[in-house]
Amino acid sequence: MARLAEWQGNLLRRTIADAGDSTDPDAVVRAVEQLVPVFEQLQSYAWRRHLAVTAGRILSGMARPVGGEGDEESVLVVGFADIASASRRCRGGSRTPSCGRCSSASRRCAPTWWPGGAAAS
Repeated sequence: MARLAEWQGNLLRRTIADAGDSTDPDAVVRAVEQLVPVFEQLQSYAWRRHLAVTAGRILSGMARPVGGEGDEESVLVVGFADIASASRRCRGGSRTPSCGRCSSASRRCAPTWWPGGAAAS
């Protein structure tokens, strides 16, 4: 969620800057009023998709007979990498090997994460 919030904040900043209204408080308020509902819709959509997949996985497990012949245990593996703090370190001037891997992963995955493939900066 932190990476998403960072991306959304940068998008908001760029929208205001591109409009040339960064010193006009009313323009900033208009930009926020325009973009925040879109951000909320996006987050709700993503959450609903995750919920649907999880519910499907849970319900498919409940449909299997327990203790019968061929009863198999279902294993779920979840991986998570917190590259946000590593990205912050890299932007701060650190050039460790992990910085290159994080930057490379962000560039390769950007088309999946964001339409048009524009990674958050």
